[in-house]
Amino acid sequence: MREVCFCGWAGEVEDRRPIYGGDGEWGLVCPDCGRLDRLHYLREEARRRTLAEAARRQGARQAGSLTEPRAAPVSLGAVAGVARP
Repeated sequence: MREVCFCGWAGEVEDRRPIYGGDGEWGLVCPDCGRLDRLHYLREEARRRTLAEAARRQGARQAGSLTEPRAAPVSLGAVAGVARP
């Protein structure tokens, strides 16, 4: 799924960085401006799959198999289960 951020960044939703947003929720951060999207527009299962894929891609970028993101990477903990770190 492609998205465009308010700052003008465009790309796959899963190419954004997963981050814990507080209150038991995870979200994805724009690699350019850092805006947090908690993905409230997705159903719970779709949100979990999207976060898991974003975490997988983030790990692949950190391992060097994908292009490095423009923003600094974050430590994710256990995003796959969308659990609090």
